[in-house]
Amino acid sequence: MQQQMLLTLHSTGFQNVINSPTRITASSASTLDLIIINNDNAFFSGRIAADISDHLPVFLRIEKATCSNDVAKLRRQLISQERLDLFKYRISLVDWSPIYNEPAADDAFNRFLELFTSVYNECFPTVEIKPCKSARKPWMTRRLIRLVKKKYKLFAIFIKNKNPTVLAEYKSLRNRLNREIKLARNMYYNNFFGRQTSSNLKEKWRRLNLLLNRHTNTQAITSLTVNGTELSGSDLAASFNYFFSTVGDSHYNSGIFDFLSDRLTESIFFEPTDELEVFSIFKSLKDTNSLDSHNIQSRPVKYVLQIITPCLTHIYNVALMTGHFPTAMQLARVAVIYKKGNKNDFGNYRPISILPFFSKGLERIIHRRLNHFFLKHSVISDCQYGFTKNRSTEHALLAQKEYILNNFESQRLTLGIFIDFSKAFDTVNHKILIAKLEHYGVRGHALNLIKSYLSSRLQYVVINHSRSDSLQIFNGVPQGSILGPLLFNIYINDISNISTLAKYVIYADDTSLFFSSSDVEQLTGTANRVLALLSRWSLVNSLKINKEKTKAVIFRPKGKLVMHPPPLVLSDTIIEYVETFRSLGVSFTATMTWDAHINEVCLALSKVVGITSRNKYVLPEKTKLTLYYAFFYSYLSYCFLVWGNTTTSNIQKLLILQKKMLRAITKAPYNSPTGQAYSQFKIVPVYNLFEYRFACFYKNSIAKNDNFLSRIVSTVPHNTPYATREKDSFVLPRCRTNYGFTMLRYILPKFLNTPLCDHLNGMSSSVLRNAFL
Repeated sequence: MQQQMLLTLHSTGFQNVINSPTRITASSASTLDLIIINNDNAFFSGRIAADISDHLPVFLRIEKATCSNDVAKLRRQLISQERLDLFKYRISLVDWSPIYNEPAADDAFNRFLELFTSVYNECFPTVEIKPCKSARKPWMTRRLIRLVKKKYKLFAIFIKNKNPTVLAEYKSLRNRLNREIKLARNMYYNNFFGRQTSSNLKEKWRRLNLLLNRHTNTQAITSLTVNGTELSGSDLAASFNYFFSTVGDSHYNSGIFDFLSDRLTESIFFEPTDELEVFSIFKSLKDTNSLDSHNIQSRPVKYVLQIITPCLTHIYNVALMTGHFPTAMQLARVAVIYKKGNKNDFGNYRPISILPFFSKGLERIIHRRLNHFFLKHSVISDCQYGFTKNRSTEHALLAQKEYILNNFESQRLTLGIFIDFSKAFDTVNHKILIAKLEHYGVRGHALNLIKSYLSSRLQYVVINHSRSDSLQIFNGVPQGSILGPLLFNIYINDISNISTLAKYVIYADDTSLFFSSSDVEQLTGTANRVLALLSRWSLVNSLKINKEKTKAVIFRPKGKLVMHPPPLVLSDTIIEYVETFRSLGVSFTATMTWDAHINEVCLALSKVVGITSRNKYVLPEKTKLTLYYAFFYSYLSYCFLVWGNTTTSNIQKLLILQKKMLRAITKAPYNSPTGQAYSQFKIVPVYNLFEYRFACFYKNSIAKNDNFLSRIVSTVPHNTPYATREKDSFVLPRCRTNYGFTMLRYILPKFLNTPLCDHLNGMSSSVLRNAFL
């Protein structure tokens, strides 16, 4: 009932702001007193401990939007088309020949950077801008504001003298003003969102996020109180930098070889690059407005890319041949991002490294060669789904689900242990990583290049224009780099070697261990033995497990109870058993039902529906379709193959919200049919979405020659000694329970037996989608 009420509120643009119990007795605590609003402004609400009655008083304070005079100044580089043209002309006049005479990568890049930045800084000077922070809505003209003031004045006069003539004048002005404001708002949004130019795309998304109240936590960090001392400015930046640079243990432990597989005898050779590869790499990099550690933006670099590509190609080839990564490419500018928890705890902030833009080219070149070598020799474990080709969170969770349900069909329990590593990327031990790379075939100049990439890293932290000194980094791979994720995969690759008694599903640092048995004592006994090995593996690899966040779930069919399971122990700490765990964004329950996850999805979707409905007369139709695909469909379809073949009642919940969204797009009444809208906008109904997504999934797997399905599902051709009128191509496996019908081992052959599958290869994406409308 509570869930249904929240869905109704959110889908109509309202929200309840009282979530704490308001009637508390010795045996119960209930939230009976609500405050429901449809105001998107910042607010503060709560309850008051007062004994006026047996219900606690509740309050709401809505922050009034005001114009602040204390607005932080922003630093921006003046980049315009005229300045870009001037920059290109000036760059074309530079004599780059001295760079080709430098035999060392450091000298060549330093010389290049000196020549490049001297022109760059002259063409794109940095200026301070004080942004205009106004509380006024953008459609409120000066004339409308004067009318608003006149309306307030008339109402004040009426309150004072009760003159009916003044009241009539007030009402006439109020009604006319409301119509004009509504018209002005509609015209504003129609004009703004009607522009489809790419230059306005980022601003359009910013407006859409504001419309959906999707405000990111970008509040500037001004000061923190640490151990009773208030830190701000350069002191705060220095403290953050010291904390980030000293995380982890830099000691080498030879015990890592106890878990590594056989040493790879083949060695990698870094082939030289050419101008075509360098040019295409930089063209493919995403444009950003952020400055790198050398205060360079990507847009001007790309504008003169054709001129500087030969220089960059030479520098990169020198680095590949000599095994030295240019030192100036290793300086990182660190942005501090607050995660959650105590704001005065440095551990609750994430460092994001903004690396030199020119380093991205060399990193991508190295990444391509390393990745090709590791794929060729099957170095990366099949258990790893993160940062690997043709793999995603959906693949990881499908493998996880298939293992659990297969055990259900075999009348076995499944124990899942979800490991949480603390600051895994920041605590990677460089010495251990180098040893593992050498073990996996990265040797000679290639290994020296990675050594120099890691060993000479420097970083500084900037907070509110206050910069810390640069400090050397002895641990970790930079978050925000191109090479970092691949190097981390190599570092954690051998975790699946600790024992053959467990099933591993790994996505980057999210590690899940699964065990199966029909006996709970045997299940936990096996798990405890593997946990002891995991504890030792973590110790020798200098990784720390967060024992409070590590949880365990005993998966079992409905109706099968597991009472008081034996404890699971990880380094003298007992792991907590839970009934539901959110794994890679999807809530898995112990009985493998999807009610909890779908309730979360419905709650999120209802907010999008509510705000779209409130603005359905304001926004153009194309913009509302953008809202659907960006915020509604993206959330709905995330890992849909994992949970989308749920019960009919759960699908019905999603279908109701999808229909409400379509009615908001078409401005239709609340009870009007939506069949025509599905066809008009080519939107697949929720009840067909699973089959559609699986058809796309299978088609992409065939196109990319992906072996994921064949690796976890075995299909049996249907051979008969005589001809039949309607013969299925593949045998459908026998399912002991209803869980079996939701497994890939049943879904895949069932799909392969459909007529659609025979024509799938020749179908375009639009034709395939139309088949499910």
